[in-house]
Amino acid sequence: MKSLIFCQVRTKIYLGVDTSGFVVLDALSITIRHSLLLIGHFGLLGYLRQVLKSISHHRILYLIQWQGKVVSCGTITIGFCKYYQVELTAAVIGSVWTDESHRGLGLAHLGIRAVVNYLLARGIHSFYIDTQETNFPMLKAIKNTNFGEPVGYF
Repeated sequence: MKSLIFCQVRTKIYLGVDTSGFVVLDALSITIRHSLLLIGHFGLLGYLRQVLKSISHHRILYLIQWQGKVVSCGTITIGFCKYYQVELTAAVIGSVWTDESHRGLGLAHLGIRAVVNYLLARGIHSFYIDTQETNFPMLKAIKNTNFGEPVGYF
């Protein structure tokens, strides 16, 4: 199955992004502070994997929590993608997930916009995202975040 690659270069933040419940786990201390939430979502082994990833400045997890539960999350890698080449200063948005009972509410779209704003404030301006050509909900989220047409595929 073909996966489509999208790229966006931004200099301005998305306006009107509600960041209540939005958390970026980009440091070990933040990951540990949210340990109960993460263990509840990923299980103990998955939580330990997130702890190891949070040590690296090239891997970031973001999530949206609501009523003590992770309802949407995604990952970011900086300067690396195992499927295609990206610039060393580019962010690759990957593994976006939304809880089944919260799908259709625009949480993937909200999370992508919030994490892009977060990274823009840290000097990152080039963003990649990819998805399978049949993942219509994700294609809709990509369209709603103004990524435009695919720039490639793998």
